[in-house]
Amino acid sequence: MRIRILLPALLLALTAWGAALAAPAAAPAASPGASPAAEKGPASHAEAAKWFRKAAGKGHVPAQYMLGLLLYDGKGIPKDYKEAGKWFRKAAEKDHTSAQYMLGLLNYDGKGVPKNFDEAAKWFRKAAEKDHTSAQYMLGLIFYNKTNAR
Repeated sequence: MRIRILLPALLLALTAWGAALAAPAAAPAASPGASPAAEKGPASHAEAAKWFRKAAGKGHVPAQYMLGLLLYDGKGIPKDYKEAGKWFRKAAEKDHTSAQYMLGLLNYDGKGVPKNFDEAAKWFRKAAEKDHTSAQYMLGLIFYNKTNAR
């Protein structure tokens, strides 16, 4: 007899609990002074480019590299290989390994700069000597192609 009474109560409790779990959670209140972008979630590539540009202009090496990547890929801002090369060069000259690789790639492909395998090899070598595997491959490819061209 007790089971007959408890069973409907248990089912009612489980149904209410399940409905509470399925209901969307209330959005947390925005913290005072939060930017609209912070309230909407992760910032867009365009917003990232804006902040990278500010930091890059002040000599922040990782920001110079990241701005170069956004310009290279055309994410959030128009694709501009020449401008990407400018920022990669700034970071590469400050010994940023990935920027050295990307600068080598621009020279290898002739994107934003005239195609120049010697300049590409120079930058690939700098990155390769710091164990950047893609730079090692590209440097090997340059030497391989030079050997086969003879």
